[in-house]
Amino acid sequence: MTLLISSSPFTVDETIKNLQHILTERRIKIFSIFDHGGESQRLKLPLKNCQVVAFGDPMVGTNLMLLDPRVAIALPLKILVWEDAAKGTQVAYRDPATLVYDYAVSEHMPILDKMRQLLEDLVIQSTKQEIETC
Repeated sequence: MTLLISSSPFTVDETIKNLQHILTERRIKIFSIFDHGGESQRLKLPLKNCQVVAFGDPMVGTNLMLLDPRVAIALPLKILVWEDAAKGTQVAYRDPATLVYDYAVSEHMPILDKMRQLLEDLVIQSTKQEIETC
């Protein structure tokens, strides 16, 4: 699995808020936000702020699943945002192009390339500047 990692000048919560705003603005469905850090704090475990945003377009994912239903385990798309004591806020995602190594979806390589570009754009936009929400 290939993870692409970037830094954010914002806190985890601010980066997540920016990402939610961009996804909503682009009308991309947010399926869930997993707050691993919040759950660990609730259990009095020392994990720092760590959240995963799961999102996507069901039409796109379903087309991949029609070729190989096993790809469903890798979808929807996800972006991980976490607090790193040494490096500050970090943002990561899996390169969708690597799905061709595990699943029979190479026929849809152009879709995987578009997914990678979307993830890259989302990370750049959500870490570039604070986004004002109304």
